[in-house]
Amino acid sequence: MVGNLAPGKEATFSIIRYGRPMTLTVKIGLRKNQSAIEKNRNLWPGFSVLPLDSAIRKQLQLPGSVHGLVVVNIVNKTPAAVAGVQQGDVIQKINGQPITNAMDFYQDINEQRTHFSFQINRQGSVFDIGIHK
Repeated sequence: MVGNLAPGKEATFSIIRYGRPMTLTVKIGLRKNQSAIEKNRNLWPGFSVLPLDSAIRKQLQLPGSVHGLVVVNIVNKTPAAVAGVQQGDVIQKINGQPITNAMDFYQDINEQRTHFSFQINRQGSVFDIGIHK
C-alpha cells in the first residue's frame, strides 16, 4: 500500500514503536534505485534480519537449539558486507547479549556506540564479527 502513495504527498501512519502506539505524518519520497542505495557505504548496519520461525529453521536446516535472528538481506559495500556478514547467518548476540527479536536488535544497533560485536552462527560454526559504525 505504501508503494502506491504518490511522492511529495503527506501520509499519516499509526505504528507501534517499542510497544507504544504512535501516529506519524511523513512526506512520501521517491525511492532511489538499488545501485544508488548500494553505493551508500554509511548505510547502517547494512543488513536486515527476521526472527527464526519453523519455515526458516527447516530451510536453513537449523536445530531447535539455535536462537537469534536470521540475516535476510545484505547491502553491498556497507560495513556488514565488508566484514563478511552473509545471508542466512544467524545473529545470536550483540556485544555479548543474547538477541531474540527484531525490535531489540534494531534498538541495540542504533545506540550511540562506535563498535559492535556480533556472535554469528553460520551452518553450525559460531564466531564473532566486529563492525565499526
